Amino acid sequence: MADAGSAEASYASRIVAGCSDMLNAVRALPDSGLAEVCASVHRVNAVFQLAADLDYALIGLHRRLMALKRVLDRLRRSALALRQLFKLHRIMLLLLQHLLIHHRSLARLLLQLAHRLLDFAKLLTYITVHKMRILL
Repeated sequence: MADAGSAEASYASRIVAGCSDMLNAVRALPDSGLAEVCASVHRVNAVFQLAADLDYALIGLHRRLMALKRVLDRLRRSALALRQLFKLHRIMLLLLQHLLIHHRSLARLLLQLAHRLLDFAKLLTYITVHKMRILL
């Protein structure tokens, strides 16, 4: 047991000595060397922060692209529905045009019939008047 405690104490003293040596080595660095190390650490941290910001921006861009895709899909479906609606309207206008053509023909026939009926009425009036003169 005593050996285990002394081994731990020896290990701890070696760690403390190693830390002291590293601290002394850092203190021994000239100020410009320490500044370069700090600047390097700062640049590395900035690169990691930039990578994290870029990742966040890419996630946001992906979300916006997916939202845009959904909107474009809805617009495509709406455009398809509108195209079908316009096809139906075109067909209805064509049918209405044919109906108007037939109505115009029917109106022309009715006008001819009205003229003939008027001529017939005039003829009947003429015959009736002349018959009445003959009978009187």
